[in-house]
Amino acid sequence: MGRLVPDLYTVGRFAFFTKAGSNVQRLVDLRDIPVGVGEMAGSHYTTLSVLEQVLPREHIRTVHAGGPGQRLLALLRGEIEAATLLDPEIAIAEAKGLRELARGEFLITFWVAPTLKREVLQAYIRALKRADEAFARDPERYLPLWERNVPPALKGAYNYSLFGLGEKFVFEPYTEEMFQQALRFAEKWNLHTHVQDSQYGHLIMPAGI
Repeated sequence: MGRLVPDLYTVGRFAFFTKAGSNVQRLVDLRDIPVGVGEMAGSHYTTLSVLEQVLPREHIRTVHAGGPGQRLLALLRGEIEAATLLDPEIAIAEAKGLRELARGEFLITFWVAPTLKREVLQAYIRALKRADEAFARDPERYLPLWERNVPPALKGAYNYSLFGLGEKFVFEPYTEEMFQQALRFAEKWNLHTHVQDSQYGHLIMPAGI
């Protein structure tokens, strides 16, 4: 499983989109309609978390539709009715005129190999902090770099200034309470079977920064 670095976490965006010509207008219209997700990943958890607020559990459906870029391609091909997308697919879906049903943010934990040396981890996080500060000072300078993160099958002449700031680093503790809350959610949906160790104290590798 690797080790959880509790010194920071990130915040990513997600959004529900439908294919062209879909009759789905609202989240509640997704009753019994499979929503494309990346199984056991952020899009999966966020989809369940949002839909359980508007639909009975027995009428929530998800289908594994692949990782980055693949879910949007499936939407564009009309292979699935709806999907939960992350950045940069959100901005691409907007540019292509797909209907957005809802959007939000979710927390992403930071994991590393258990054999990683602490001094390497500390140097890496310091570099992330410097990059984050540079981006905050002058985002327009770096927004064109989105082009490097667009899957080959989705390449195009996009206005990258409209793509937003992407995944945001939060250099604050990811606490045991936050970890346990995420674990309880996974257990509620029976998504915890792959977890080899659920003890926060066993899993963390503090960077000390």
